[in-house]
Amino acid sequence: MKTTLIVSAHPGRAGFTHQMASRLKGIKEQAGRVVEVVNLYDEDPLSFLKFEGKDDITLDECIQIYQDQITRADEIFFIFPCWWGDCPSIMRNWFDHVFSKGFAFTYGTRRPKGLLTGKDCYVIMTTGTPALIYRMSGVTRAMRRIWSTTRIRFCGMRLKAFLVIGGMDTKNRDEAGALARIDRLAGS
Repeated sequence: MKTTLIVSAHPGRAGFTHQMASRLKGIKEQAGRVVEVVNLYDEDPLSFLKFEGKDDITLDECIQIYQDQITRADEIFFIFPCWWGDCPSIMRNWFDHVFSKGFAFTYGTRRPKGLLTGKDCYVIMTTGTPALIYRMSGVTRAMRRIWSTTRIRFCGMRLKAFLVIGGMDTKNRDEAGALARIDRLAGS
């Protein structure tokens, strides 16, 4: 059975990130997919990664559960608000732990080799700033490149969409329009 994993990170219960994740979950389930949701702020927080040598990193039961979810998924959605030009630190820390050497990638003779092939990834980011400003300034392109190159393709996965939904901190925010974009993305 096809499985969708949704990983979200927003500290507030009323954050629009949760509405998008819920909408996406409903659409995918209606299409007959198994959907697993990881809301990082509802999980026990992971300590910051510490090690002396990269081969000293050990897995605990919690990390193994996340890795099993990724293994089962053929598509993964990352949904988060933009903070300081990237995802919230809780998501970055989750990446540090979960997308580890030996699970997500290995080092070949000349370059790293991604181990999570056959998985499609979608990145959905909200911002307070209008999305047009991010596009015009080159921020969207830079963020897409970072996500695509250093996270998704590095691990052997495919970036299918990088969606920036802007203006979400304004009184004129278009939640209906944003959810319509989620509907289109989920149906593709």
